[in-house]
Amino acid sequence: MMRYTLLALLFLVGCSTNTKIMTRNEYAAVEVGMTTEELQKQFGKPYQVISKGEGTVTYEYIEKITAGTEVIEQRRYYIVIEDGKVIGKYMKLSNPPPFEAIYSDTPYPDY
Repeated sequence: MMRYTLLALLFLVGCSTNTKIMTRNEYAAVEVGMTTEELQKQFGKPYQVISKGEGTVTYEYIEKITAGTEVIEQRRYYIVIEDGKVIGKYMKLSNPPPFEAIYSDTPYPDY
């Protein structure tokens, strides 16, 4: 019995993740002048780092708002960093098209 309990515990620990999710409130807490170390310590690693050249990068964090298994809104938070410090930020909201709108006769969808 102890063996099965240990096996179940190892399975649960192996399935957990340490990733943090940026939310709208956390995005509001990002301040100009924060270092990249402070940013990552508080909000975790970004989903993507986009190089803009000349020492400027943009960190992208994504938050997906769901209802059940459906994604109803996706928020992309962008943190602009220059020389290791936050110099600006912006966000973009998007809603996925309804299921029926994904399929069309044209091979090049426009959503």
